[in-house]
Amino acid sequence: MPLDPDDRAIIKFVEKMTLTPSLMTDADVQSLRDVGFSDENVLEICAIAALFNYVSRIADALGIELEEHYSDWSKFLGFDSGPTVRVENPLTGDPFVAAKA
Repeated sequence: MPLDPDDRAIIKFVEKMTLTPSLMTDADVQSLRDVGFSDENVLEICAIAALFNYVSRIADALGIELEEHYSDWSKFLGFDSGPTVRVENPLTGDPFVAAKA
C-alpha cells in the first residue's frame, strides 16, 4: 500500500531528525506544515521520535532486548536486520553508527 503525503513527510522528517539532527532547519518543520500538520502536531511527532530514539539508544548501550511490541514495530518499519545502521556523517564523510529507532 503506498504511503500518503502525510506519512511520507513524517518519515522524511523523523529520519533526518534521527540520523542528522544537527542539520534540521526551519524548512524541515515547514515541510510538515505544508501537508497540514499544526505546530502542536510537529511537537508530538518530534516527541514520539525522540522517545523511540532514547529507548533504542539505552537498550543498545546496555544490550537490552526490547519488548516484543518494539521488535514487531521495528520489523514492520523494515528494520529487522539489527538495531543500528551505518551511515556517513554528511559534514565530515566519516562513517558512524546511528540507531534505527
